[in-house]
Amino acid sequence: MASEVVFAGGRQVPALSLVTPDNDTILGNGTEADPLRTGPGVTNPFDQTFVLGSTALANHPGQALCQSVSAPNTPIAAIANDATKVVLLGLMVSLDGNDPTVRSGGNLTLTTGQWDTVAGTSGGLAEGVPYYLSAATGGEITATPPVATGDYAVLVGVALSSTTMRILLGTPIGPHA
Repeated sequence: MASEVVFAGGRQVPALSLVTPDNDTILGNGTEADPLRTGPGVTNPFDQTFVLGSTALANHPGQALCQSVSAPNTPIAAIANDATKVVLLGLMVSLDGNDPTVRSGGNLTLTTGQWDTVAGTSGGLAEGVPYYLSAATGGEITATPPVATGDYAVLVGVALSSTTMRILLGTPIGPHA
């Protein structure tokens, strides 16, 4: 991620790869060889598009996805009560036909209605609240970590506002006894 550029004086300047709070991506280090580039037109370094051809995924941006054990490189809805579905790939950004784009870090901004669909909320996310993978419904997230027997607690991210989540994919903790 961080390449180095050496100037005539021998000083190294690391390249940037970050996402701003307004979801713009900044890449480069400001040199002639690697100028700073920003804006929604720059590909987010945390996005990966899976070309599936066919999928059973519902078009719900924000849903939590993991990799299928039976079909490698195929994202499916994650759920916190199944050990084979708790290691997160990220959150769905969009679904183009059958091909989902999944974001694994940085910020994800959706409408309050889109967050309501995947978080079971009304009015979007609650600012400052951590969200976890749901054990009740595949792909959904919840502000209450699952604690039932057999469930895993998996941090998904923290709400920066009612429409923006900082994605912080956690390691599954569990199963609870």
